[in-house]
Amino acid sequence: MLLPHIQEKIQSSPRYTAGISFSDRTIRYVEVENKKGVLSLSAFGHITIPFDVVKNGEIKKRVEFIAVLKELRRFVHPKARVVIRAAEQRKQETLSVVGFTDVVFKPTHDLFRYIFVPFDINTRRLCIFANGDTSYLFYVTGQETQFLQTMSELDLFSLSGQEQLRTYLAQLENKQVLIAGVYDSEAALLELTELGFDLKKTNIWQNLFDFNRYIPEIPFDESFEYSVPTGLLAAGIFEKLDSKVTEDQFDLEEAGGNLAELFGEHKPLTKTKEDFE
Repeated sequence: MLLPHIQEKIQSSPRYTAGISFSDRTIRYVEVENKKGVLSLSAFGHITIPFDVVKNGEIKKRVEFIAVLKELRRFVHPKARVVIRAAEQRKQETLSVVGFTDVVFKPTHDLFRYIFVPFDINTRRLCIFANGDTSYLFYVTGQETQFLQTMSELDLFSLSGQEQLRTYLAQLENKQVLIAGVYDSEAALLELTELGFDLKKTNIWQNLFDFNRYIPEIPFDESFEYSVPTGLLAAGIFEKLDSKVTEDQFDLEEAGGNLAELFGEHKPLTKTKEDFE
């Protein structure tokens, strides 16, 4: 059951809210529908962007990119509140061209707290977001995200990497490490467990769905492939976000440092919404 203050936020949220993340070759989206204060997963999936249409985040072929966004409208409701990263502000105009007029921005560095920990929990936790062979380490509470560092899979499982994890955990009361995202090999997580680390895969939907009333129709492990757009849409429900990028948001984007690497090429997904219809 969701806490009352979470339910109140959901009750007042738009009919549709969507998180959309971009890389040079892929758009990933997650949309929820608000039906009388109960959220359901109404769309999720990915769309491939043709080669050279977007390069290093910059739209190089506008007509072709708009064609891709028109395809996105097949899945995401055009009247949805769409949440994208502040760094993607230049895509707001092209989104509006195809009919998405309610577009707001969220700073990159603070995307993950809603998918890692219950809303408004004050206890600080060590969290790892995995993207292939790269891990992003954070301290997270229900109010803020503190980016710590990036580690390659090789570094994470080295003696020095394990020592770094223990150093981070030594500063926390709760020693459990929360995991989201997708590794190239799940054996990597098993290795950490065998070394004595208490790992737990978080449920990225925990602040969105009352599991007594609704279970999203997506396999648990597959859901981690949608961690980024889910973090965005959750922010669209629980925060008051701006439709213009402020100077403060630019500063926060820079504070994320090499976190921008996170939005490079993810592993391709195997299913879209159409596969479940």
